[in-house]
Amino acid sequence: MDTPPFNNLIHNDIDMFWSNRLDLIHSTADVRSFVCEYLPLLGIDYDTSIAKTILQLRHIDVVEAQSLVSEITALAKLIYDERDMSARLKLWQQLAKTVGYDKEI
Repeated sequence: MDTPPFNNLIHNDIDMFWSNRLDLIHSTADVRSFVCEYLPLLGIDYDTSIAKTILQLRHIDVVEAQSLVSEITALAKLIYDERDMSARLKLWQQLAKTVGYDKEI
């Protein structure tokens, strides 16, 4: 069985998904909304995946949102790299506050 073409197809589908999803972001409010969509999904099993998702914001080019994107992606990178769960929780709470997420993390 020839798996590389199948792997390429999967990678192309993932790239297309992120391209389409990120094309919907045109403002600071859209950036906040993007992050807030994923925060309710947080759990010990998903926080690394959600951090990776939020890191996708690095690929947008919205001038007015660049400082917010930089702050968010810096926090997401810290979360991704942190192994201590209590430290990660504090970082998630900081990220939630940064985007105005009003529910408890």
